[in-house]
Amino acid sequence: MPDFFAPLLDWFTAHPQWLSAGVFLITLIECTALVGVIWPGVILLFGVALLAGQSDMALWPLALLAWLAAFAGNSGSFLLGARLQNGARTLPLLRTHPQWLVRAELHLERYGAASLLGGHFIGPVRPLLPLLAGMLNMPRRRFMAINLAVSGLWSFSAVLPGWLTGSALAGTTADPFKLHIILFAVALLALASCALWLGRTAHPQRHLLLALLSSLMLLALLGSWHGLQPFDLYLQQLGQLERSPTLDSVMLVATQLADIKLQILLNGLLCALLLLYRARWALVFSVLSLMGATLLNALLKLLVARPRPQLLNPPLDGYSMPSGHSVRSFAFFLVLAVLLGMGRRWQWRWIYVVLACLPASLVALSRVQLTAHWPTDTLAGALLAMASCAAALAVLEHPLLKARLQPSPAPLPPRFWLLQSSTSLLFFILFVCGSLATAAAKYQLT
Repeated sequence: MPDFFAPLLDWFTAHPQWLSAGVFLITLIECTALVGVIWPGVILLFGVALLAGQSDMALWPLALLAWLAAFAGNSGSFLLGARLQNGARTLPLLRTHPQWLVRAELHLERYGAASLLGGHFIGPVRPLLPLLAGMLNMPRRRFMAINLAVSGLWSFSAVLPGWLTGSALAGTTADPFKLHIILFAVALLALASCALWLGRTAHPQRHLLLALLSSLMLLALLGSWHGLQPFDLYLQQLGQLERSPTLDSVMLVATQLADIKLQILLNGLLCALLLLYRARWALVFSVLSLMGATLLNALLKLLVARPRPQLLNPPLDGYSMPSGHSVRSFAFFLVLAVLLGMGRRWQWRWIYVVLACLPASLVALSRVQLTAHWPTDTLAGALLAMASCAAALAVLEHPLLKARLQPSPAPLPPRFWLLQSSTSLLFFILFVCGSLATAAAKYQLT
């Protein structure tokens, strides 16, 4: 941390009650047009989040405040661009540094609306893309929808490293797990990078390569869970410090989303609608992905035979790894993401995949928070679902199946998605209303 920021961080150290406000203000300035270009918000955010972790401050309020601040900053920049139009080029910093706006304009022109997702993680263009989107009259509803998602992703990724570092430094058992954290981070980053590269190329074996890579990571995780048990225990204890009645209620509702009874209904509904709309390619892909993930999950549970956490009394039945809820949620939402991306540019396909991971990750987090699974169980479930979807796509690339199915699946009509989403939401609401009391007793939240 540069010496220039030392007085500010020393002040926050002496006044920890202002750490939450500091996260909000730093994020707001970082995401505000023009000022964010020269504002070292990421560095300050890491430092303040580190202090919050050392002060035993909960993660989710910090992440929520950063999300709201990022959304507000991006929205204000967009509205400023929409109001000024080309007059924004005469603003003080843009008048002296026109290359900043040119760089953002090239990024937006090349990737379209998808640039708002990727560009938010590129420091020099982050504060300028919303301004430029407003100048170019992007539809307000489309921008706000993308802004809501990307603000959450970026703010969480900006707060989490500092908070985890601070929590680890505050504990006495963190040192043995530094290597584990580094290995997990590098492996997941490598997987995401390979998936991004394969999604952009037209390599005939790209889906097979992605399935093999996911499977190798899954096998490595399944074979090393004994050595990861102390790491899992540490993360579980860290998560239990964040528990509160409100958060437990949110986690309880989230975990219901991947309940096996509800998922049977949602999967059956999806397949029935695909059959009704005669989308053969989409139907075969969905069946292969969902059934493959379910069968492999049951088989791997028996082979690994990892005991569940013993914090519930009585403990839950069955084995722990992989997490069935994580498998079902990631498989279901990844299938929806692939179906939404049929016939679209790779940038939009990536946006759908990233958005699909948000509710699935919430389900995975709920399994750990409710002490039903170890953290690595949920990671194994996510990898299994990814491998199943990639393998299904690889199977559909076979020439024999290409000849029988449409070679280039067209996007499903909007009426399909309206019917599917509204009916699925209705099923979910009814299921939660009917099973919430039983689930609360099951996880001892009553």
